[in-house]
Amino acid sequence: MKFYRDTWACIDLDALAHNYQQFTHLHPRKEMMAVVKANAYGHGDVQVAKLFSELGAAYLAVSSLDEALNLRKHHINTPIIVLAPVKISNVLTAAQFDITVTAYDEDWIKALATIPMQHQLKLHLEVETGMNRTGLRNLARAYETLSSLPDVIVEGIYTHIASADSDLYSVTKQLDAFSQILTSLEPHTFKYIHVANTATTLQYQPEGTNMQRVGLGLYGINPDDSFIQTNLDLQQAFSLYARLTQVSKVKKGEAVGYGGTFVADDETYVGTMSIGYADGWPRVNQGRAVLINGHECEIIGRVCMDQLMVKLPSFNFHIGDMATLIGECLPATRVATELDTISYEVLTLINDRVPRLYEKNGKIIEVNLGRFN
Repeated sequence: MKFYRDTWACIDLDALAHNYQQFTHLHPRKEMMAVVKANAYGHGDVQVAKLFSELGAAYLAVSSLDEALNLRKHHINTPIIVLAPVKISNVLTAAQFDITVTAYDEDWIKALATIPMQHQLKLHLEVETGMNRTGLRNLARAYETLSSLPDVIVEGIYTHIASADSDLYSVTKQLDAFSQILTSLEPHTFKYIHVANTATTLQYQPEGTNMQRVGLGLYGINPDDSFIQTNLDLQQAFSLYARLTQVSKVKKGEAVGYGGTFVADDETYVGTMSIGYADGWPRVNQGRAVLINGHECEIIGRVCMDQLMVKLPSFNFHIGDMATLIGECLPATRVATELDTISYEVLTLINDRVPRLYEKNGKIIEVNLGRFN
């Protein structure tokens, strides 16, 4: 499959498989729920979901019914859970396609009890322990209602840890609260019990749980390596590249880009490439660097919708030279730090206008053109 713009992302499937094995070895007795929401954190949900399924994931996790249905459309039969709320009007669709939903609110559960089901519906209970986003607060009453519904299977229970990358005291409080909730439900049992996102998984082995729910770590990134110390060998799987489309020289005093925000203080060589904020590379990248031929080259002028300009150290650069925007020497963690954000945002911003090339054993084995497929 061809693409015609000199901008692309490369996804290292070997790195993804390596990271998956790192987590399964870290907690060998716990099942894996691989989080592939938000287009698998920008890596491509279908390709990544297939890989994690082949590696033995017990569950895939997404954030909307649309994401789940897209995986089913591509013949992915691994159990899938929607972690975010699914409207009551859509639970019949979820049940039809064997998609697990989250029971997160008492009024939602009351409404569910009035719906005549045509297929069995699997649920995981989300309980509130400190995140204060979504989650059940009166679990006993909710569980009693759900247990009385003949076509509803309460398969799992979970909570979401809010600050495992910044506040270990709050993590302990949430884990204690969750443990007390589990104790209050005895002798009731659940097939799956999970609390551990990546940050929690790297630091704790919560008692009473049998599943780890890992997202960012599977893609090779520690949520905050200045706070979370780990011996895991995580390998970043995502790289982003663009080629120079023009090399030019501007005179002292000439401006570059919209608004003339960069003015050359001397004769300056400028390289242009075809990537911009419409691809998910926002204007705040102005002043940062990309890597070309071993040189860090500053992004000058405002990042445009479809293009950006960089300052070249000499005229010894040519059309077609490749620039690395995210890669081994410019990891997503560095990009995030320099943009005062988090790696999650950097990766998920890169949208489906950018083709994804999937690499295995050093060779490109698949190309996903996103919206141009």
